[in-house]
Amino acid sequence: MLHDPSFIPKRIPKRPTTLTPETQAVIDDAEAYMAMLRTKGPDVKRQRKVFKKHLSALNSAGVDERGFQWLRTRTLLCAFFRTDDRFVRRFNTKIIQYLEAREGPEAAGAFKASVHEAMAPYRLSAHGYWVPFSARDGAAIAQVLKDRMAEIEKITGCKVFINSGTLLGALRSGTFIPHDDDIDLGIHLGDEGEGPAVARWREAIEKLNAAGYMNKKNMNMALVKVKPIDGIKIDIFPAWSSQGRYYVWPHTYGDVAETDVMPRKKMALHGVMLDAPANPDPLIAQNYGPNWNDTDDDFRFRWRRARQRFATFFDLWRDAQKAD
Repeated sequence: MLHDPSFIPKRIPKRPTTLTPETQAVIDDAEAYMAMLRTKGPDVKRQRKVFKKHLSALNSAGVDERGFQWLRTRTLLCAFFRTDDRFVRRFNTKIIQYLEAREGPEAAGAFKASVHEAMAPYRLSAHGYWVPFSARDGAAIAQVLKDRMAEIEKITGCKVFINSGTLLGALRSGTFIPHDDDIDLGIHLGDEGEGPAVARWREAIEKLNAAGYMNKKNMNMALVKVKPIDGIKIDIFPAWSSQGRYYVWPHTYGDVAETDVMPRKKMALHGVMLDAPANPDPLIAQNYGPNWNDTDDDFRFRWRRARQRFATFFDLWRDAQKAD
């Protein structure tokens, strides 16, 4: 157990960790290696073997030695090579909190800056490592998105519109949200309620799959991921209307009028005119709350509530799957 490389501590030990001379040397070597990378700039492909050697050496440290120093070094090393994103995401936050409590905000800020520098131009989110829209040509991406939306409509026979974060960016500034990492679309599945919407959603997924726009692992009842644009993921969410009300998984369950979405209107995104909901404000308010125009880094979507509200849709989906 003392040399189990799969062991990852759940938290940073409160007491300083005593290191053997061997482990201290491994950490020092890794830190010197990263200092060299900062000076010359990391060439991920060429340095991959050297990175693996340092990571293997760190992983050979005993469990009792995997304290703050070990976690800090391993976190930065993985950030440089954009690997083990779950580990980096988890301990980046813990290390910052640890430094704030023991050494103050300046030390915490310095570590945070080191992680950003190591990953640049990439950032890290629940989706893994990604290059934010702020580092990309938004107008070029928006133009490709316009063409992609037209292709999706042709394949599925369903109307498509910008949705969620993509719609929010268009509303706020006419651009993609700078720190966002994907594109969100809604697909209109008719105006006959949940049952027919489920049938059309399944049909749309099959058509997109047959056209080579997705793979089996992306076939999900709640959303589908289609061909990315320059590495940017595109998520499509099911939407439909019934008796004058509109529904979009996962944020709107009959909370807005059908006329707030259909017929669509054009909205500018980096100067490119894209199909969007007719009156997007109430739709965005359902998704992000009444203060949607204010940037909120702590925003958390209420997924449990969403699953409860859309339970009938999911039940109908599962019944249809079983019938096959």
